[in-house]
Amino acid sequence: MPDVGGAAGGAGLSAARWLLQVPHEGPDRLARLAATALGAEGGRVTVVGDREVLLGSHGAGPGSLPCSGGQRSLCALVVARGEPVVVPDARPDRLEAGADGADGADGAVGAYLAVPLEARGEVAGCVWVCSARPRAWSAHDVELLRELSASISAELQAQVLAVELADAGERIRVAFDAAGFGSFEWDLATDEVRSDVQHRLMFGLPPAPAPVRFEHLYERVHPQDRAVVGRAVSSAVRSGLYAVDHRIVRPDGTVRWVAARGRVGGDDPRGRQRLVGAVHDTTDARDVNALVARELQSSMLTELPDLAGLQLAATYLPAARGHQIGGDWYDAFGLPDGSCALVIGDVSGHDTRAAATMGAVRNLLRGLAFDHREPPSVVLRRLDEAVEGLGMDTLVTLLMARLDPVSGTSQGPDGARVLRWSSAGHPPPVLVHPDGRAQVLATAADLLVGVDARSQRTDQQCALAPGATLLLYSDGLVERRGEDIADGTARLLALAQGLAPAPLERLLAGVVEGLVAPGAEDDTALLAVRLS
Repeated sequence: MPDVGGAAGGAGLSAARWLLQVPHEGPDRLARLAATALGAEGGRVTVVGDREVLLGSHGAGPGSLPCSGGQRSLCALVVARGEPVVVPDARPDRLEAGADGADGADGAVGAYLAVPLEARGEVAGCVWVCSARPRAWSAHDVELLRELSASISAELQAQVLAVELADAGERIRVAFDAAGFGSFEWDLATDEVRSDVQHRLMFGLPPAPAPVRFEHLYERVHPQDRAVVGRAVSSAVRSGLYAVDHRIVRPDGTVRWVAARGRVGGDDPRGRQRLVGAVHDTTDARDVNALVARELQSSMLTELPDLAGLQLAATYLPAARGHQIGGDWYDAFGLPDGSCALVIGDVSGHDTRAAATMGAVRNLLRGLAFDHREPPSVVLRRLDEAVEGLGMDTLVTLLMARLDPVSGTSQGPDGARVLRWSSAGHPPPVLVHPDGRAQVLATAADLLVGVDARSQRTDQQCALAPGATLLLYSDGLVERRGEDIADGTARLLALAQGLAPAPLERLLAGVVEGLVAPGAEDDTALLAVRLS
């Protein structure tokens, strides 16, 4: 066994230190998730940098396992090698000197399995589970723990990114305080606005303190945001509170985001109503949020696999509501029996927590689908049970499908597939036949994941011929405010039918261009599969 020294060497040091910023709450739940999924008595989440730190712990077993022969810890070995360590029998009398084993000080560990914990492209620690008795770990156990490690890493990284985002926001707020807020007073009777220098410079007005008409300021509001500002003013007159975020266009064409807050009162000596408030420039803060959002969201989206007989393409479009991120995702992966699993889903919420939950659900679903090889409805039921049992407190719309090969010409042409799918409150798939006809595949309206883990789930199936194209999508593609979703689905069918002969990437681009309007209020994920 190699000498791993005091820790992992330099390989995962920076990533390990980065993960140590994670808040204290949470890692124990992740360790419990690993132990529960593997049916083990204990689970641990550990990072190894210049020292070994136990982030999360659940159940029986020590916090750290020293390797046999007086070497360093099990986790340091996993980090040094970057590979799983599998020990089915850890009893001292069954370990030879120098073997890849570990000695529990009290002999409580009968078997253990450890896999690398990766972050930022480095091995930063390990996730390991242990059993009180010897246990023959299967290849599926190893793969499932790998998937769970990826899920744990995604959630830990999301928590660290949230901490960094909060720190960045605090620095920006201090900078704004130093630069000063702009204040204003709007006389609702005379329509005159008096403001300080900061406010006037923010809007690109001359610094002289002369009052201006509100309509003059309104002209500086971005045309697409004027209706939003108008509604905020009307609401302020009724409720007394003014709050709106919008863009302004300065005389030189520069576009900036501003946040305005204020109150409407009647304490003017002349008895007139005034709206008094403050405004500050939030453009830089939004840019920071956008950077973090893009990094987190891109880390969650799957690189599509290269599967024989199938063409795959996907796209994700964030909503145009500032720089928040959502929980929409797509996924595709091969299964051991030669089938292809397809997933499209949407976790409730539009923040880093929703994205982190999406990553955890995604990887948990991957592990369940890979390990159990059951119909989609059964996999979704197991996922629902795990979400409830682990206290994840989320709602997920989700559609999972399997594309199974059809063997023998008597069952269909070469290259044909059988599609089996189950939906948890998600929009139904669209099938484009080889002749260009497009149809919505009838889908049972089962409950969302996270509502009732005991609810009945159903499967549907149909045969797909070579040349057929399957479209899975999130609701942001077909929903528009004030419009029936059936209208959006009808437009999708028309577009898909008109673009049927196009290459898959062009079909996706045409669908998005035709359905997703500028300023869309919801995220959109779209996954397309074509049988060769």
